[in-house]
Amino acid sequence: MFVGVKKLIATVLSILIVMILPTSVQAQTIPSESPFDGIDYTRSEAIRVVIDGEDLQFDVAPRISGGRTLVPMRAIFEEFGLEVSWNEEERTVTGEGEGLVVRFEIDSNQATVNGLVHTLDAPATIIDGRTMVPLRFLSEALGYNVVWIADSQLILLSREPIIEWRYGGFEEAKPYREYEYKYYNGEVTSEYRYTGTFKDVEHLNLYRKDGRIIPNVPDFKLDEYSYQWSQKSPFTGKTWWIHRDQLEGSRSLSIIRTGETLEPLTMGELEDMETVGGYVRISVQDHLFDLQLWKELIGSSGSKFASAINSEIFDETEIPAYDTILRVTVGDGVDGYIPLVALRKTIIEPEKDRIYIYLERDPTTLFTWDRMTWNRLDRELPWVGMTSDMLLVKLKESPDQTAKITTEFSVLELWVYQHEYGDVIYYFDDGVLVNMW
Repeated sequence: MFVGVKKLIATVLSILIVMILPTSVQAQTIPSESPFDGIDYTRSEAIRVVIDGEDLQFDVAPRISGGRTLVPMRAIFEEFGLEVSWNEEERTVTGEGEGLVVRFEIDSNQATVNGLVHTLDAPATIIDGRTMVPLRFLSEALGYNVVWIADSQLILLSREPIIEWRYGGFEEAKPYREYEYKYYNGEVTSEYRYTGTFKDVEHLNLYRKDGRIIPNVPDFKLDEYSYQWSQKSPFTGKTWWIHRDQLEGSRSLSIIRTGETLEPLTMGELEDMETVGGYVRISVQDHLFDLQLWKELIGSSGSKFASAINSEIFDETEIPAYDTILRVTVGDGVDGYIPLVALRKTIIEPEKDRIYIYLERDPTTLFTWDRMTWNRLDRELPWVGMTSDMLLVKLKESPDQTAKITTEFSVLELWVYQHEYGDVIYYFDDGVLVNMW
């Protein structure tokens, strides 16, 4: 009884294993025997004729006339085992053998096979002193299968079915195995086999201008994406001078993580890397999505990335901009990472009136102020005698309202900044602050 149960279980398991095998496993991996295995499909200048896997040599190259291939009479007749005779008076060529008589009349669109008249698409003719006869008609009259491969300028002949394996491409998923399709007398079938070759695939990230990423796209799939996707990130290669206030996270720590342990830089460390006036140079080396980095730097329990353990499942998947990460160099050589979301209100979507929170040029080349002035802008309140540009850099926002009066002697301006606790007004004379209240 127990033996019968075991046999039943084994049978069921065998059936299940066969059912769950992927299609690729069921494909042939060992080439079937065929005289046409290993045929070179490289296009040549002259038409090639291959009979049962062997190239037929001609003293005059085959020609195409009227859409049909003409070959030298004597070479093809002898290859087919026919005795050749020529009748000069009737201008006919005859091939005889194995109970078959084939007769062509030069420049006539008719030929006879054992006395039966057939109409030809292209007549036998004389070219460069050689008698040329239509290959397909002759081959089929002798019981040969004929396959014409136009892209290769190749003709295959055999009395047996012509079995070929032609290049089909590569799998679209790892390990990207090369496969060939089986052709039967020139017609493709659904059968395929692997060649043992693996495609050397380069994986590339694609980017949108808004910062979205599609990671690890195989190079042979790039044409499937619209022009809006680029292989170049809108951020990689950029250098910004960002004011330290925009780089502050929490508890006196910055938004920049460094080292193998991804420890945040302290605001004190960041201050030591400043150029002038509180601005820190940030150079973007790479723009990427990495699952482990995402968990370390961004991590959100409600995200689809939170429970994932294998980053490969997000290959060729669109990643929102604010789940991506910038690999940066801070100052003169400190490498680190910044989540793009941390720069949302600085670089990506700054508030309308916010200015000078970051610069795209070294501030010392943008404004020719001495270092003492830069330090005052960073650490002191506005002062009488500063210029309007200095005030904008100091406050990092445009005024809510302005009024200008141009007189014979000067240009007077009022800038109004509105706050919940009251308005602040700055009074300029020829661009120099002379009063504020």
